[in-house]
Amino acid sequence: MDWQWAPQVFAAMHQGDLVILDVRKNAYLVLAQAQGRILLSDDGVHAKLVDPSLGGELVAAGLGTPDVATEAVRRRAAPAPTGDLDAFDDQGPMGARALIELMIAAVVLVGTFWLRSFSRLVRPVASAADDDPGGEQRVVRRALAFRRLLPWIPFQGLCLYRAALLRQYLGDDAGRVMWVFGISTWPFAAHCWLQCGGLVLNDRLHRVSRYSPIMAI
Repeated sequence: MDWQWAPQVFAAMHQGDLVILDVRKNAYLVLAQAQGRILLSDDGVHAKLVDPSLGGELVAAGLGTPDVATEAVRRRAAPAPTGDLDAFDDQGPMGARALIELMIAAVVLVGTFWLRSFSRLVRPVASAADDDPGGEQRVVRRALAFRRLLPWIPFQGLCLYRAALLRQYLGDDAGRVMWVFGISTWPFAAHCWLQCGGLVLNDRLHRVSRYSPIMAI
């Protein structure tokens, strides 16, 4: 049976377990050992239900439909992470301007972070222009400053807040990065981080490699 996920639903397979993320409800669903029951497509939108009985459960949960006649936009896939900021030298002086800009970003975000729904928080930002050769270098410089200055910022919270704060701090260059959400099972865990291409900006490569990407925005 052909299948199409609802617009707010994302899915990934991790070690044979199917994990489904409903962005609107900010909820995860795990179907253990579902490898042989469903085949996920590369476009992130469609799937093939090898076990048709699974379709009724998914429809009842509002997660999608067997009617795939409607046109759907292919979803972005995160590049495989290949490195992190440990490969860069960030021992330069800690500038007061960078600290002030990060504190301003933190104040702006704190004012809305706890009031936004998850679906509003993770809305895509406009893509940056491709004809700016210095764009990726600016992202790396800002990410290095962010890593050094973060201990000075209150309300650091969990990975969701730190990723949202870095995206806020990147300003107009936020469209050059991807906000990647990953999952693992047994025990279940969800995590998120920012990437510029394959470069992990606010975490370590060995840590994010434990997770299977489920959503990238």
